[in-house]
Amino acid sequence: MMGLRDHISENSPLAEMIKMTGLRLDKIWSEMVKIIQSKA
Repeated sequence: MMGLRDHISENSPLAEMIKMTGLRLDKIWSEMVKIIQSKA
């Protein structure tokens, strides 16, 4: 069975979008963690 990664070439717009979204989610998550920790 081929994985999703096999269908997405490194330079495709979709791959870029997934990468950017992943980075953004990481930032949002770390901000949320900071807020939660500051309230604790």
